[in-house]
Amino acid sequence: MTPRHRTCVLALLFAILAVPASAQRQVPPPPLPDDWSHGTVLTALGGIGTDTSDPGLAAGGAIGWELAPRVAIEGSALWLDDAAGADGFNAALKVRAGLREAGVSPFVEGGVGLYHVSTTAGPETMPGFYSRRMVTAAKGATVTQSFTDPSFHIGAGINVFMSRHIALQPAVEAIIVTADSQSYTLTAFTIRVAYHFEDHPVTRSR
Repeated sequence: MTPRHRTCVLALLFAILAVPASAQRQVPPPPLPDDWSHGTVLTALGGIGTDTSDPGLAAGGAIGWELAPRVAIEGSALWLDDAAGADGFNAALKVRAGLREAGVSPFVEGGVGLYHVSTTAGPETMPGFYSRRMVTAAKGATVTQSFTDPSFHIGAGINVFMSRHIALQPAVEAIIVTADSQSYTLTAFTIRVAYHFEDHPVTRSR
């Protein structure tokens, strides 16, 4: 891991740890009645994605539907700088469950999707999950090779309501890509900014 990558990882971890503490110091607005039931959420995210090699950037977004105060489903899209000379793109459908409906709340999530990788790199620079399926190009030739495989998602994080519409979500997620009885796991450390179109209680009213 290069010094620049180590700095990125440490900065992101510091931000993840600082968000809950910052939320505790803020004085929230008066609570709403406990009659909220469902809503629509738009999320943007950024962070770091890594496998067993050096980390790369991760960015994406999601749109979700809250079926209940603590349960939501969402469709997400995530781009990752997957490996040397490769870009990864993941589309997934996930279910999230939170411990509380307001304030600071831990959550867990899981889902399924498809992970697409496109690369011009040779097999020697790619993880074994991909290199064993790659075609070796002629010397001096550049060949673009692509793979699309099923993926499974397991994640956890902290949901911090900063206002009745805005929440921050430091999160970590494992993306397990599978093909031919083999698997390849990536980990994404992200900070998400979620906008709730409907008013959300910041603190419980009773």
